[in-house]
Amino acid sequence: MRLIDLTVPVADGMAGYPGDPPVSVRQIHDLPVEGWRLSEIRLGSHAGTHVNAPWHMAEDGARLEELALTHFVGRALVRQPVTRMPGGQKGVTRDASPDSGCGTIPAGVGLIYADAPLDGDELPLVLAARPPFVAQAVELPMDEAVERELCRAGIVSFENLANTSKLPRDQIFLFIGLPLALCGDGAPVRAVAMLDFA
Repeated sequence: MRLIDLTVPVADGMAGYPGDPPVSVRQIHDLPVEGWRLSEIRLGSHAGTHVNAPWHMAEDGARLEELALTHFVGRALVRQPVTRMPGGQKGVTRDASPDSGCGTIPAGVGLIYADAPLDGDELPLVLAARPPFVAQAVELPMDEAVERELCRAGIVSFENLANTSKLPRDQIFLFIGLPLALCGDGAPVRAVAMLDFA
């Protein structure tokens, strides 16, 4: 079994979405004084690598605590979005076999956008396929309108995945993005990809 850590480390002063609370990590107890170390952590529910519950942008969407853990763990692949061909027709740039990440979206498989963002051209395909989750690399900020449509469709989304260049293409793997046990709109996660699992 091989694990790829997809999590952006939480660090004091780390960058966040404009208007979100700043991330603060500071040590308040120290080993020589108190006999242990303890840190205070302050951050928004969408800091770093995080999951968006549908309630984040949908009035009647499911809250984080209402979602089964199965929404955060499952088979996944790196999705290669359809591309626009000359003349405006849609096409794919390589083989469109089920595990290639191109063409038809396999049923029950989460989608990770590591090479190109999920955009308005690709969104109808994703909404029709209703994958268990959608995730996007930290280098590809999720478009707000796309994120809102995912929430309205009840599709859980993960943002700010690190190390996505290490993920295999043309291969299904196990994705795990378990959130902190918070209530509400979302939470930071420890995201990993598990390769070569039985």
